[in-house]
Amino acid sequence: EGFDWWKEEIPSYQEVNEMIDNANKVKNVDCVLTHTCTTNMIPYLIEYSDMYDPTNSILDELDKILTYKHWYFGHWHKDIINIDKKHTCLYNKIIQLI
Repeated sequence: EGFDWWKEEIPSYQEVNEMIDNANKVKNVDCVLTHTCTTNMIPYLIEYSDMYDPTNSILDELDKILTYKHWYFGHWHKDIINIDKKHTCLYNKIIQLI
């Protein structure tokens, strides 16, 4: 905290509940666009991290609810196209979405 993220950036309890409610209503989307990623993507981005960003865990909940074709995110200042078939990290690259 205070280096890579700040507590003011973390969605509020109300915002998280609204996100979950909306995801439960929609369920299926073409793509997800977020600033950062779910926790399971972090090992593809950095070798080791003892840093904890609560937003990653919040996005884990979204990942459990939604069915999506692709998830795009940034934050890591890297361009890694197709980490796997459903995830892309963007920084400088500009790409056409689905």
